[in-house]
Amino acid sequence: MQPGSAQPSQDPVSMADTERRDCNESDRLYFFYGSLMDSGNLAWILDLAEEPKLRPARIEGYRTMLWGQFPALIRADDQSVSGVIYRIENHAEVEEQVTQLQNVEGEDYERERVKILYDDDTWEWGWTFVWRGDMTELREGVFDLTTWRSGVFE
Repeated sequence: MQPGSAQPSQDPVSMADTERRDCNESDRLYFFYGSLMDSGNLAWILDLAEEPKLRPARIEGYRTMLWGQFPALIRADDQSVSGVIYRIENHAEVEEQVTQLQNVEGEDYERERVKILYDDDTWEWGWTFVWRGDMTELREGVFDLTTWRSGVFE
């Protein structure tokens, strides 16, 4: 794979959020794997003037389980999760949008740096939200965006 243009000089997984004070391209890139894959929902949550363009992508070394109707991302060797990428377009809005995303995800999820892979064999570093809550609250299952959009849940 060829690295994308947003490749930090350090291993970003080991860097704490508090150590990252500059706003570079990878600070603007978010991988979503649940209800935030819906551009209308994302626009509403972030109070965007229009629905954002989202790009299909995946991450490796993770899988999802369900927490109620929503997916929870957990580490899992030899597995991958498909989702979409959202790029915060305006550098001035990064902090505000990240705060909004963290508020939506809540205390049971934490931001984590991930390597985002694209179908054209390119990749970039970005962020996602990983489950840090009680593992006993999770169950096996697959999040279905179409079902979520229809408002019909198990």
